Amino acid sequence: MRYLSLQEVQIMHDDIIDTIGRLKGANPKQIALLDSALTQIQNDSYYPSL
Repeated sequence: MRYLSLQEVQIMHDDIIDTIGRLKGANPKQIALLDSALTQIQNDSYYPSL
């Protein structure tokens, strides 16, 4: 399984924002929470069937 990195998710986010025409940027606190979630998902003992 290949997991998305924080940088890849941020690029996807920016691409979506460009497409729909919203304000750019991100809240640093929200980025930290996203990074935590992406790291936790990589713990295969939580999701052994994937």
